[in-house]
Amino acid sequence: MRPASSWTRRKRDWCLRRGAMGARDRTESYRWLAAYYDRLMSHVDYGAWVSYALKRLELAPAAEEPGEGREPPLILDLACGTGTFAVELARRGFRVIGLDASEEMLAVADAKARQAGVDVFFTCQDLTAFELAEEADAAVCFFDSLNYLTRVEELEQALACTARALRPGAPFLFDLHTEDRLREYGASTFGDSGEDVAYLWESEYDEERRLCTMYLTLFVREADGRYARFDEVHEQRAHAGPEVTRALERAGFQLEGVFGELTEEKPRPGEGRVFYLARRR
Repeated sequence: MRPASSWTRRKRDWCLRRGAMGARDRTESYRWLAAYYDRLMSHVDYGAWVSYALKRLELAPAAEEPGEGREPPLILDLACGTGTFAVELARRGFRVIGLDASEEMLAVADAKARQAGVDVFFTCQDLTAFELAEEADAAVCFFDSLNYLTRVEELEQALACTARALRPGAPFLFDLHTEDRLREYGASTFGDSGEDVAYLWESEYDEERRLCTMYLTLFVREADGRYARFDEVHEQRAHAGPEVTRALERAGFQLEGVFGELTEEKPRPGEGRVFYLARRR
């Protein structure tokens, strides 16, 4: 049997302290959705997202060679959800920590990593109050997760935690829904149905607070053929660019660029999703 790598040993020995679960309403929003989240995200090309992230972060896995003591870069995947992105990073040779506040989502993520035969460390902590036992070489937070922080103070707390979790000079890449996108959501209703699950999203947008409230109704087919109904409420805030820049600076980051969705260009007018690249000072 091959001896455990230093990464595996460290994972086993780590005592990662749980962050305060102060945002229980956010975790409750994914209680029922966790089992069906991957179906709702089936349109996402995760491989393209990973390739884009690695290019922006300027990272490449470094093979661990005996005697050199080198390990692949350690990437922190914040709000990792069901772990698809984290697992793809691990497949490409990186060490990965996946952090999420939803135990239900992490249960799916852990099973996914085991099935893929990759080594990912998952920890259940809140974005606004987490700690790690080792500094990461880079961090990502994708799929509009930071929009779920509906107060500027929460955004600042999350960014401060992220800065403390990174080594000096480490990059941080994240995306945000824009106000145009959330306003569009607020004026629409959409849904879909499959063999054993159907869902309906109804949303409303508060212009004054820049807050989009999304009401999700799930209909899940049970063993007896009947459908059980589950209701969840999701809230996202459109963080203004200057707010994000100030929050990054206060947390100890230097903003390096803002990009359109999966591009290297500046966001276009009306862009629905933008990417921020920052570096820990």
